[in-house]
Formats: sequence, C-alpha cells, structure tokens
Amino acid sequence: QQGPFFQGASYWPPPSMGMSRPGPQGSGFLSMMPPPVQQSAPAPLQPVRLVEQGPQEEQEQAESGGAMDREKAKELVEKLKASGDPKIARSEFVAFVDRVAKGELEFKDNQVVDKEGRVVNWDGMYGDGGMEEEDEMEEVDDIDSMEEVLRKMAEEHGGDLLDDMEDTEKLREAMASAWGPADRSKFDELWKEFEEKGAIEERGETGGQYAFSEESKKYVEQEEDCLAVALRLLAEGRDEEARHALEAEVQKHPDSSEGWRLLGQLHAANDEDIDAIICLQKGHEVDPYNLEALLALGVSLTNELDASQALQHLRTWVQNHEVFSELPGASGEAPQELDALKEHVCELFENAVRMRPDDPDARVALGVVHHIRRSFAAATAHLMEAARLRPTDFTIWNKLGATLANAGLTKAALPAYNMALEMKPNYTRVWSNLAIANANMDNFPEAARLYVSALRLNPRAQHVWHYLHSVLLTMQRFDTLPLVDAADLEGLSKAFPAAVDPKTLPRPMTADPMRVESVLREISTLERQEGPNTSVPGP
Repeated sequence: QQGPFFQGASYWPPPSMGMSRPGPQGSGFLSMMPPPVQQSAPAPLQPVRLVEQGPQEEQEQAESGGAMDREKAKELVEKLKASGDPKIARSEFVAFVDRVAKGELEFKDNQVVDKEGRVVNWDGMYGDGGMEEEDEMEEVDDIDSMEEVLRKMAEEHGGDLLDDMEDTEKLREAMASAWGPADRSKFDELWKEFEEKGAIEERGETGGQYAFSEESKKYVEQEEDCLAVALRLLAEGRDEEARHALEAEVQKHPDSSEGWRLLGQLHAANDEDIDAIICLQKGHEVDPYNLEALLALGVSLTNELDASQALQHLRTWVQNHEVFSELPGASGEAPQELDALKEHVCELFENAVRMRPDDPDARVALGVVHHIRRSFAAATAHLMEAARLRPTDFTIWNKLGATLANAGLTKAALPAYNMALEMKPNYTRVWSNLAIANANMDNFPEAARLYVSALRLNPRAQHVWHYLHSVLLTMQRFDTLPLVDAADLEGLSKAFPAAVDPKTLPRPMTADPMRVESVLREISTLERQEGPNTSVPGP
C-alpha cells in the first residue's frame, strides 16, 4: 500500500533483509538506526576545497592534522586502556587507535594511510595475512569489539571526547572508512550512541539546562495564555511556532508540568530525544504524577538506549497510577540487575493489562518494555491492540512501525508509518524512519528524498544529516555532498525536487475505524509474508 506522500511506481523493491549485509538495521522505538552502505566501496571521494592552497600550505595543514589525529587518538587509547576491561584493552579497535597515536597510521582524505602514504584498511591490518605483530591479540569479532568499546566509552567518558566536534567528526569518518563499507552502518549506529550519550552527560553536567530559542521572547512578552496558544498552533500543524509558545510557557511558569510535557513530546516528534528527555524530566520533577510525561520519558530513554532508566520511569508510572499502584510488586525496591529489572517491570505491566485490557496506555507501556527485552512479537501485538483502542494517536502508529522494522519486518512497518503521516503530515521522525526503511530495502534514491524531506521539516536533527551523507555516498552522488556539509537545504531541495515542501503538506486526516482495521489486517498479512519476527537485529 502506498501512502499519499510516496513517489515512484513501486515503493517496495524486492526484499533483501539480512541477505547482502551482516544483518538488518535496528531502530529505536521512535528513532531508527542509520542505513546500511552497499557492499562494494564507492569510488574514493575527492576532498572539496573552497580556496585553492599552495604546496606549503598543504604540507603545513597535513602536519597539523596528523598531530591532532595522534593527540586525539592518544587520549582515546589512554581512556580505553584505563577502563579496567582486558577484553577492551586488547581489542583490535584499541590496537588500531594506538597505532594512530604512535604515528604509524594517519587519516588522509577520509582514508587510513601508513607512514609511507599507502592506503590500508581493516582487513589488510587484521584480516587474513594481516600484520604479524597483532597475531597474539585477543581474537574478538571486529564489530562486537567495536560495540563493546564504544558502549564502554559512552558510559564512562561520554562528552569528554566530544569537546572539539570538528576533530571528532574527522576521527569518526576516518575510523568508519577504515572499518570497511560492509560494516559502515554498524559503526555509524554505535558512534551515534556514543555521541548522544556524551551529549546527555554534558547536558547533565550543566544541570540539564534547556536552551530556549530567541523566537520564544515575543511570546514571553505577550499577556496571552501561552499554553492555549501552543495547543492551537499544534492543532493547526504549526509545530515550530508551537515550540516557541511552549518555551515561553515554561519560562513564565517553570512549574507548568503540561508545558514541559508538551514541549518534550514536540521535541520527540521532531527526532530530538535529548531535548525531549530534558523537558520531560523537568515535567516529571514539577509533577511526579503526570503519567503522560512519565510514559513519554520512558520512550525517549528507550530511544537513547538507556534501558535501566527507561524501565525505572515506567515502573514509577505504575506506582503513581491510581489503579495500578495496588498491583503486587509495584511498591518497594526494584531489582538492581538489568535482566531482573526487565522481567520485574514486564510482569508489572502484564498484570496491569490483565486488570484493564482496554487501557491503551498500559498496552503502549508493555509494548515499550517488550521492545527493551527485544521480544518484538509481543511488543507488536500490544501496540496493534493499542492502535485499535486509540486509533487517532499517531505516535502509537509510529511505535508500531519502528517495532516491526526492528524485528526485520520492514515492509510490514510501512502501512503503520503511512497512518502516522496521514494523521500528522509534518511528523519529522516518521519521515526519517521511512527513509531508513527504504535504505534497508536498497531503495536509496527514495531514502535520500525522504531524508531531505525530514530535514526540511527539522534541519536541527543533526543525526539525519549524517544518515543522508551515508546514503549519498552509497549512491555515489558526490556532487551533493558539499550541500550536506554546508547544510544547504535549498540546494538539496533542488537536487531532490520530489522532497516534500512543508508549506504544501496536506491537512491531517482523521482515522476512520474501518480503515484502521484494514491497515492492521494488512500489517498482519505482511508480517506473515516476511516471516516470524524472531530474528533480532543488532542493537
């Protein structure tokens, strides 16, 4: 089924999930992971220069750049080796960065070269016939090692390594290039987790302060009820103006739990989970019994891969619920060990759903918990029931789509995404999720169009710029990469004229009950056709 927003004769190309790459790409509950890159490496990208440089300038810059690479790599190695985990300390990734720190390897034009200037890659260094000096290194899978390394970095050091974003971005690109095209998407996924974890920690170190926009000042100065204005603007689909009004609301009334909640949910819809978490936490602080804020906070924390905090907030949702607070296990201390906490919270919500099977919030929360447990079949079942119970909630349809996509059922996810967009055409996160779905089906031109569409709706979604860059590399659209580097939306809109124009989006549609059942049946049919959702993609 094609929704009203899609171009081309066939939206669904032949399935290729897990066949031509290590595995299907996963998604967070609301934000999906970056698209895969084709197995065959594209032609090397030539560096773009805005000003021609002479040989002396080039040599000076190369020497300076090499020194920065070595310094940053040295800092990285020291922190990783100090982690106390011997598996990380002896991993191939740490050995690779260590060689950069020693000057044995350098980054040049998004490639890794040795001291003689010869291009090297990961397989050449550590694959069959690789360098003998690494033979005694602990044998661990490259990607598993990388996953462990970056997660450890994110947990312990986070933002410490993100102070100089220009150097960090260069390090990211060069390391991703060295990792190889087949595993580039996995690298991008892990690096995004590292960056976002660091950004959250940096925000926490500054007290989790929210950065208010300049545009909110005009609403602050008005006597009109900012919350009422924001609700009207949201109903009209004018989300950017609504954000400014909500920012004014919480500046004028810092104890406005609803203002903080709505602002947080708006950021979540715009694919900005870090800001969403800050706002939702503020809303929870001023009113611990705002159940909508608690549920939304649990979802955003799930997106940021903070499972423990997500589960704790969902448990608090049960504790503060007027009915479910009496459930066995709702009071008292929660288990500290993560697996035990997952089972404990899952049992709480299973009991809640048994007590009130027609409660859509309980169904959504249980879907979130099963998603965290990676029990995608159970998560899908509860989210489908939630969609029946509250069919006008576009966020449920997006959660359903993302869950199906995480289960490797990309085609089944598309009707759910379509429903979300019909009800909220300017839903940035869904446009981004659809782009990832197309990239996972190797429909890269459509993925690029959808990424540009998402960015036209919200150019602040920095990770979407990274995803677009990866897709354009895969397409070998090197002519468009300078537009991404310059965040030139006007130029990208000309390069992809079929991208949506926020000014010409259709009006939101209401969910017809008969259509809802038809879409849910279609999803079930596609789910059966694609196979049982027992294949769990990488996190």
